[in-house]
Amino acid sequence: MHDSTGAEVGTVKARRDGSGVRVIIKVHGVTPGNHGVHVHANSACSSPGSSGFAAAGPHFDPTHANAHDGLNGTGHAGDLGNISVGADGKGQLDVVVSKLNLEADSAGIMGKAVVLHANADNLTDQPANGGSGARLACGVLTRK
Repeated sequence: MHDSTGAEVGTVKARRDGSGVRVIIKVHGVTPGNHGVHVHANSACSSPGSSGFAAAGPHFDPTHANAHDGLNGTGHAGDLGNISVGADGKGQLDVVVSKLNLEADSAGIMGKAVVLHANADNLTDQPANGGSGARLACGVLTRK
């Protein structure tokens, strides 16, 4: 993941795990506190003329749930919950999401952007970001 200056602030890894996908996000150099994390619909973080990682698009929602209720709820599949960042600027989120798969198709997250938001996700506010605010950092999931 990179911030708006292009500096690396973290990594995102995903792998199959039982009946879902385990997503592990590690960040450093981030403002302490809780930050919402979401898989977004597009395969880009920025594009010429865009700001705030607008190219990532809306939250990943292959089933068109159009609801926001957090990790493994009935809402859209892009909700990963919150990552807690300590006073040292470091944090880790390790979650298994039953609604995700690793395919590179319209229902899978491979090639999709993962966005770290400025504020905590309250898991309720609509339309899509749960009150998590601005996009602080972004990275695209790729196979290595």
